[in-house]
Amino acid sequence: MTKTAILIPDGESSFAKFVVLCLSSNKHIEINVLSKKPKAPIRRSRYIKSFTVYDRNAIESSPNHIPNTGSATLDELIRYHYYDETRSQQLLDQIIRQAHKTKSTIIVPVDDHILKILTAHLDKLKAAGLSFLLPEHTDFLVGVNKWKLSQFLFSKGVPHPFTKSIEGSVDDEVLKDLTFPVLIKPDDAGNGRGIRSFQTEQQLKSYFEHHKDQKDHYIVQPLIDGYDIDCSVLCKDGKVLAYTIQKGIVSSKEAFHAAIGIEFLHNDEVISVVRRMMGLLNWSGVAHIDLRYDTAAKEIKVIEINARYWGSILGSLKVGINFPELAIKLAKGESIPSLDYREERYFMGKSPIGKLLKRETHFRNTSLYYSMRDPGPVLSEFLDKLSRKIKHRFK
Repeated sequence: MTKTAILIPDGESSFAKFVVLCLSSNKHIEINVLSKKPKAPIRRSRYIKSFTVYDRNAIESSPNHIPNTGSATLDELIRYHYYDETRSQQLLDQIIRQAHKTKSTIIVPVDDHILKILTAHLDKLKAAGLSFLLPEHTDFLVGVNKWKLSQFLFSKGVPHPFTKSIEGSVDDEVLKDLTFPVLIKPDDAGNGRGIRSFQTEQQLKSYFEHHKDQKDHYIVQPLIDGYDIDCSVLCKDGKVLAYTIQKGIVSSKEAFHAAIGIEFLHNDEVISVVRRMMGLLNWSGVAHIDLRYDTAAKEIKVIEINARYWGSILGSLKVGINFPELAIKLAKGESIPSLDYREERYFMGKSPIGKLLKRETHFRNTSLYYSMRDPGPVLSEFLDKLSRKIKHRFK
């Protein structure tokens, strides 16, 4: 069988190693990687055919274009993940050139940072003979922006938390009908960045009074009494063709970060809400949707959409759904079978060590199992973090 060559255009993403591991199960897929970061951990993967770095002079943004978070580590992460939209043509030219050089026929972006540019130029990718499974640009912009998504969901009657927009300061209009405690979230940030909770009106007002120079635009929502539940999907033209549902069972030590221990389960209400929303958005591609069960209202509410691959994707693979492989099949114009998944538990990060020592899980149900299959990226990532800590300590 002839191999299908694909190009991952954002190999610097921390999720790239998970996508590559999913695709490694198919020997007929040849993986090529393009990266902004010269020392991206994925370059050490034994499953990739080629690793190439973008021409820095063509796509590097000026410091003024890159968000400043105040954290050196986070600033470095953003610098490598951030793509300057004013240089989109240079970026597209390099992607197309590298795709042709590696004979890649399918583009498989991993993270949403590059999707903002790619979805705006789907016609140019098509003209270059490249296939993909991506949402339309207008749908993408609604899905990834928390304020736009809240307005969209409200207009369509899809259950979601009561949401207000904060433009620099908190006035009476913001406080009107708002019940405390509340959460504030930057419109377009992910991975829990910038989320804060406030118990009173005075705490909320005081925070914005002392942060008048911040550039982030925020939404504010009541803190819902209930529990988080997530749904990962693969869609084409608004139809959900594959999905998994998961609930956290081991929380991260960092507030508002994804759970590091999850349980896959089935929930008719969750998939019903998700199918309706993705249909209204006419979504194509993958997405990881955060939802929450509202105990008082006794209903599932959509929190946000992550228009990218996600950290627990290997858990989905373990229970029977290989999202990247299925996405490539759809991009090739092939149909995919109706698939179901097993209800199992999966542990990531440091959580597997304790679970394994206590014999509470099997090695194959942990991220360690997959790390052992392709240790290069994991070891590279560890050494990179260690190097940053040493440099920071001896500054």
